[in-house]
Amino acid sequence: MAFLGFTSTELRTYLIMGLCWIEIVQVNLMEQPYARSLVVCDVPTNTTPGALFSGSKYCGDRLHVINVGAEISGMGQSLENVGRITITLFVSAYADNGRRPAAILGQFMLFASTLLFAIAGFFTSLAMPIFIVAQWLQGMSGIGILDQIITGDVALTSGDSVGVYNRKNMYIAVLCVVLFPMVLYVQYAEILEFTRVWILVNMLNLAALLLLLFFFPETLPEEKRGKESNVFKMVVKELQTFRDLVTTNTLVRWRLVEIFLIGLSDPAAIAMPFFMANFALPQFYALLYSMGPGLALAPFFIPLAPYLHKRFGYRNGWQICYWGQRVFTTPFVIGLPGVLHPMLKSYWGIPGPVVSGLLAMPFCGFFSIVSAVELRIVGQENNAKYQAMVQLVGFFTGALSSAAYSWLFDAEATTPIMKVLPYYFAAFGGLLQIPVWYFKLRPIQLAECDKLTEEMEKEAEKTEEEKNAAKEEKTEEEKKTD
Repeated sequence: MAFLGFTSTELRTYLIMGLCWIEIVQVNLMEQPYARSLVVCDVPTNTTPGALFSGSKYCGDRLHVINVGAEISGMGQSLENVGRITITLFVSAYADNGRRPAAILGQFMLFASTLLFAIAGFFTSLAMPIFIVAQWLQGMSGIGILDQIITGDVALTSGDSVGVYNRKNMYIAVLCVVLFPMVLYVQYAEILEFTRVWILVNMLNLAALLLLLFFFPETLPEEKRGKESNVFKMVVKELQTFRDLVTTNTLVRWRLVEIFLIGLSDPAAIAMPFFMANFALPQFYALLYSMGPGLALAPFFIPLAPYLHKRFGYRNGWQICYWGQRVFTTPFVIGLPGVLHPMLKSYWGIPGPVVSGLLAMPFCGFFSIVSAVELRIVGQENNAKYQAMVQLVGFFTGALSSAAYSWLFDAEATTPIMKVLPYYFAAFGGLLQIPVWYFKLRPIQLAECDKLTEEMEKEAEKTEEEKNAAKEEKTEEEKKTD
């Protein structure tokens, strides 16, 4: 039985996990304004009509609040990624004993994290340590990797892995549209009191936990579940499995290198503070500048990449989408000293990163194809391990980039180079990704694309034969009737 294209298994598994995952994203988008609201300084707040909102009820120095808030959030994100590194080794091994108990434990940790965020607002002197511990707990939940593992389980048993990932991405995009108005309100209203916000977030996390407890099925077949109960032995075995997979699978080895470079070239931690400091934008408009293209356009463009692959073949579609992303995004990041900042400052009146986000949007559905192709190459028996390694590398680079970009960012900088210094570092990592893909990953991925195209053509031929047979049968029946 299917509902809106989703099978019963999809409705009960990754749709629930998607809610858990989207709650992490929602909280992450509120962490920076919440961190700024907790900043304390000696400058009194300016209550004069028309005065710029500082972001804190305890400090009136706007640039200082942006700076300190970015540092606190960056430290918290860095520790959150350290927590993710710690838990991923455990979760990927623990999930081999069953996906359901691992998901329930992870969501419980996430619920505890958002409870701590709520508590931080009531203790000004301890707010920062509680805030950082809450982010660490959020990282320890392991929800991100569990979401990937469970979706992989469903995709492999469905017979339509591309369709599963595409439907999931569409669902996530719609869920963002439904749940993100609260985030937008927090940014737009420039609130300083977050108690009601955290009450709502905790209610959503509790609802997700109850759904996991009462409706979530086990997606790992009994015969494939492990029997090991010793956590230390599980982790050691997991590390040995990681080593074996890296040494024997070329795609895994070089894909991890690519993901490492992608993580190092991601300045997302300072995107909003950058817009707020350098364009004098309120936090609501800074959010729209950094997130707007994805939130508004992704649901419409996600189906385009699968269409291109089916229309032109998976090999051609893959290369169109890959180079489309690179050509439309990289030039807006890379520039010479003295050129980059003016380009970011005004490009048709819009900051350069926004333009690059808009131009890359037609290819946002490409990630569904990438996930499906990689799943076919890696296989279900190795998918949990592969996803764990992908997450570990991402968390490691996230811990580095969150701290590094927050440290490089200076809201009070006065020279063009210093204002955009973090983006120069991001550009270097972006350039290094291209040769890794072209020489190491492209041959493997395109070979699998050829197999998908062949399967698609055979399926089309089979469908055509069935149609012709049906027509012939109908014709024979008509002749008999006559």
